[in-house]
Amino acid sequence: QAMLTVRTGAGGANVQKFMFWLSGANLACDAYISGNNGRRLESTTTALAAGAWAWLRLQYDSDVGGDGCASLMVNETLQSVNGSNQGVGGTLGVLPTATGNALIGGVTDADAPSTPVQNNGTYGPNIFILGSNLTAAQAAQLMSFEAPT
Repeated sequence: QAMLTVRTGAGGANVQKFMFWLSGANLACDAYISGNNGRRLESTTTALAAGAWAWLRLQYDSDVGGDGCASLMVNETLQSVNGSNQGVGGTLGVLPTATGNALIGGVTDADAPSTPVQNNGTYGPNIFILGSNLTAAQAAQLMSFEAPT
């Protein structure tokens, strides 16, 4: 269930960069270093419940290095993750520079996309893409902005 994707092929980007998605009831991120090579990080601490609203956040900081570059958060709680290789793997750092499309709600740009959000899943009311890391106070304010009640 892909939420935000920058990938090649029918995704419309010139390089594989990342995919932020749900792996069953766990939050996951695939981050690519080159081609199809990179790391998959999957949460181990919080299983998302069907029908319950949750604030999901991916923060990527290439200065951290390794698997610590990607932070997965559910309701601003940092998730413990298991990491595994994509392709031949590699050490996370600066992601490839991409041109083309970023996709919301799937990995292909089609009316019936590959890896769609399922089970009557919904987005919003807002999606934010930010250019820098948030402080804890900023993250808490953003999480509560227009939160569904």
